[in-house]
Amino acid sequence: MKRNSRYAMLAAALLLPFAAVAEQKLTKAPDQEFFDKAAVAGLFEVQSSEVAVKRATDPEIKKFAQTMVTDHSAANAKLKALALAKGVMLPAELDKDHRKELEKLKAAKSGKDFDEAYADAMEDGHDKAVKLFAKAADEAKDPDVRKFAAETLPTLRTHSEHAEKLDAKDKAP
Repeated sequence: MKRNSRYAMLAAALLLPFAAVAEQKLTKAPDQEFFDKAAVAGLFEVQSSEVAVKRATDPEIKKFAQTMVTDHSAANAKLKALALAKGVMLPAELDKDHRKELEKLKAAKSGKDFDEAYADAMEDGHDKAVKLFAKAADEAKDPDVRKFAAETLPTLRTHSEHAEKLDAKDKAP
């Protein structure tokens, strides 16, 4: 009998970590949508801004684009680290809608046309990102996800305000 109970205890000890991981993944499932959308939005911000750094003609847009590359690269790295810690896989590339938007931006002529297309994309993208992060800051199931969203939100709001001003400036006659 002693031998069987030792095997049972050994089996339980070996399976316990797997049960904990399964439990952990279940509690993270509701936040998966946030991870997916935030990762894709972050990738889009960096990729579209890299294009703008090269193609924008307005110095203010060029400067804004470089800020977007820097800030969103940092936020993407933090999101990736959080996802890794939570056992969540992030999308590695843009979704269909963001790919289409990036191609549209790349196809924009140049000069004022490009600058206006980029400013439009940044205003729209940041409006959506602010809503996504605000919702996660309030409603995410995981406290670390709520914290990350809340800490990132002020920067996104600042970007959104700046993008709105740039977009209005480019649309002025």
